[in-house]
Amino acid sequence: MTMLNGEDPGGGPRMTPEEFLEKLDRLTIRATSPDRSVRAVLDMSGTRLEFGPRGTRGHSERSLGEQVSAALEASQHGYQRAMAMLLEQAAPPGSREKQDVRAPEPRSVEARYRARLGGIDVQTRSPRGCVKVRRTGTTGVEVEIRPNTLGHRQFSDADLLAEINAAVGSADEQYTVKFEVAKADKHREDL
Repeated sequence: MTMLNGEDPGGGPRMTPEEFLEKLDRLTIRATSPDRSVRAVLDMSGTRLEFGPRGTRGHSERSLGEQVSAALEASQHGYQRAMAMLLEQAAPPGSREKQDVRAPEPRSVEARYRARLGGIDVQTRSPRGCVKVRRTGTTGVEVEIRPNTLGHRQFSDADLLAEINAAVGSADEQYTVKFEVAKADKHREDL
């Protein structure tokens, strides 16, 4: 296992809270779509997308939406893996005892919390209405680009990219609000 602070996972010194926050602040996830036409960059300032050198050439609205969706989902999965690793490395020595891997009881607080996270669903549109983004659960992303947007004289690649980034940013903001509500509800139930 790779340790962010270089310590032995067997119980040596762990990250301080300051080190954890510093590593979290520097965390950047980059993911590329299957055809390499879209790149997603996720960091503490949010998610932004970039087109590859060929821009949108060779894409239909549907195929571009699928590539944007794939890059976004890959970045979300990467972020979750990185956060799990950071949290594990920040855990105090001795707190990493073997976890019970059985499914939680259906009525438990943790099971209800996980169900709420899986049920988070947000849908947003870009400012000009040509891009729709839907986020579901913790990593699901679906991007739709309105037909006849590509090649339209009013939409350059830069304009379309701005629309996509605006819709993704809005979806991320709405998701964060719903996530925080679910977390607050779980905290109240834990008490």
